[in-house]
Amino acid sequence: KKEKVKKINKEKGKKGRSKKKKKRKKRKKKKSNSDKSKNLKLCNPKL
Repeated sequence: KKEKVKKINKEKGKKGRSKKKKKRKKRKKKKSNSDKSKNLKLCNPKL
């Protein structure tokens, strides 16, 4: 029973870490998205 609890705690810890990493990625993506939108406007003036 104790081993199962440890595994669950490890999974929760991994999920928390992944969320923090995702937040960092989102900040970087915002810059890339702005660049992509500029490129799309240049390629497709309709947008």
